Amino acid sequence: MPAPARPAIVVIGTHSCRRAVHASASGRAAPLLPLLFPLRNRSAAARTTTTTTTAFPVAPRDRRALSTDASSYSFPVHRFDPHPTLDHPLHGSTAEDAPQPSVIVLQEWWGVDDQISSHAQRIANNTGAVAIVPDLYHGKQTLDEAEAAHMMTSLNWPKALTELEALALAEQTARGGPVARRKVGVVGFCMGGALSLALASRMAQRASPLNACISFYGIPPKSLVDVTSIPLTTPVQAHFGENDDLKGFSDAESAKELAKAWGLSVKQAGGIHAHGLHSLESNVFIHANVGHAFMNELKRRPYFNKDDADKTWSKVFAFLIEHLKSV
Repeated sequence: MPAPARPAIVVIGTHSCRRAVHASASGRAAPLLPLLFPLRNRSAAARTTTTTTTAFPVAPRDRRALSTDASSYSFPVHRFDPHPTLDHPLHGSTAEDAPQPSVIVLQEWWGVDDQISSHAQRIANNTGAVAIVPDLYHGKQTLDEAEAAHMMTSLNWPKALTELEALALAEQTARGGPVARRKVGVVGFCMGGALSLALASRMAQRASPLNACISFYGIPPKSLVDVTSIPLTTPVQAHFGENDDLKGFSDAESAKELAKAWGLSVKQAGGIHAHGLHSLESNVFIHANVGHAFMNELKRRPYFNKDDADKTWSKVFAFLIEHLKSV
């Protein structure tokens, strides 16, 4: 077995923005509205999205209803297949009889909009995995911050997490072929970043934990789930902005506390975590000079930096390919 890797804090990059959420006693997510980027008066023109070209190929989307049994979850689920004309890194790194890996991509508070769809197709195109996007808002999406906050706080987080767990289990069950399990990862942003860690934590309690987890600027409340033991079963990355001011959700201090907690869990387990075919890693990346939502290129993000985002995407793709391969 390779020597265990220590969870690390790595400071990289440049960008900024804001959002936050915590769980109430009822189990629903409750807003920290004073922290949620103060709702600014914006003109209609300011609310429109701006499209930015990307270095990585984002082909026309194949957004089809997923064929898995949906009896255990209520939300619609969309599938984004790798574009057939692109060279997909996971091809040739997956055993001939192994099912194609899946990556569950979780939305920001805006809903399953063009940005999340673009993220999903980009992940599929650059890894060869199928990107699976559950629509937690059942088709609703918005450009308005107040409405987004309302939709997020109206979401029943415990129910959503239970249904995401059912989706992950359905994805792990191979559709055809002699191999019983497919490799499954999760990537989430903001609200979805918190849910990605929560899902990895839930799945860590099962015999078949997730194979990879990446969270962007989001930590779930402790009242919902304890994420400290994720590195013991699942390779994990968490990305935060150095200037993010959402205390307790995605600020730099919370990121450092998360890295410390992961390091302590690994140490208490004797240095053993997420071992097997893949190299061991659980890292917290703090991106310098940026705030919240620094990967969102379509939603009024004055601090979005294309070059830095491309470097971060390269890190994401390499991580997913490493931990979703079969050979």
